[in-house]
Amino acid sequence: GEEARVVTVPADLRDPSAGAEMLHQVVLEQGYDVALLLVASDQAAYTGPFLSQRPDNLDRMLALNVGATCALCRVFGAEMAAAGRGRMLLVGAPQGAGPGI
Repeated sequence: GEEARVVTVPADLRDPSAGAEMLHQVVLEQGYDVALLLVASDQAAYTGPFLSQRPDNLDRMLALNVGATCALCRVFGAEMAAAGRGRMLLVGAPQGAGPGI
């Protein structure tokens, strides 16, 4: 069979849906067959009490950490479902386990 390999493709996911679609397009253009998608959602975090956070910071953090993860799972998950195979591994940041945000 084919040899498995790990490929890292950097992508700007500040606009989750557009970023996920762009990343998916790059993967298709390169001819990669994605059987395992690893999403590490630890890109944005703000420290301090939740109630003192600026709404725009929270919006950006949620869009990147939650929105991008969901968008990637939707785009790549559809392809995996169509192929009848595939796995996703979602990894969160350790900061999420501590106080504040």
